[in-house]
Amino acid sequence: MMITRTSAVAMAAGVALAIGGMAPQAHAQLLALYSFDDASFADISGNGYTPTNTNVTFASGGFEGGSAFFNGINSFLQIGLDINPTALPQLTMGCWVRVDDDFDSPIRQFISHDSGGFDRSLGIDFRGGLTGYSAFTGSGVLGGAPVVANEWAFVAVVYDQTAGSVTLHVNGSSFTTLSTAGSGNTFVRLGSNPAFGEFFGGQMDNAFFIRGALSPTEITRIREGGINAIIPTPTAAAGLAMLGVAGAIRRRR
Repeated sequence: MMITRTSAVAMAAGVALAIGGMAPQAHAQLLALYSFDDASFADISGNGYTPTNTNVTFASGGFEGGSAFFNGINSFLQIGLDINPTALPQLTMGCWVRVDDDFDSPIRQFISHDSGGFDRSLGIDFRGGLTGYSAFTGSGVLGGAPVVANEWAFVAVVYDQTAGSVTLHVNGSSFTTLSTAGSGNTFVRLGSNPAFGEFFGGQMDNAFFIRGALSPTEITRIREGGINAIIPTPTAAAGLAMLGVAGAIRRRR
């Protein structure tokens, strides 16, 4: 039987996430993962969150493999994943982005389910103290590092409703504030804010959603390991069945 990369991920998706060989943690579960290696933009986690595509195109030259290109005008991917705090009290989401150098708007969203209340979102904003990578906190904007156009950047946010905290990660830096989020839409968009547009212009790669509040060490392992560090480590039995297919899957550019 031929086992493709996508089927290998799907076989492993039902187990707890074990980043970089760490012991599995029950709270860390991969919900959705988008490698953007072809124009289907399929969810390769095996959980079936295939997006509805509006004007997003495939582009080669991603951070690893292919990428999704957003035109900054009217393009987005919509996913039927509920990331509200009631559904996911602890959530980690992120991606790699390459922002165009044409900044028509200082507010753009990479990932958002916002319905107008600064609901869970990751993008670019000026209201966090500088025009740079940022995250919505439920009551405002958490600012981070400035954007460098035409360069790949790793961005992620950890929402921990239990601890009452939001942590933004940009490349190797992190920024934390105390806040809890309210309810937004029951779907999520890549490349746009559902409530206000705020369309992202540029490339995106390896977008992920993980149930759980990942630690800084786990975030670092994802940032350094790329998509191979996001794919769940299989159980021993599944590992034997998948022998030889779960190694290095892609090489980054």
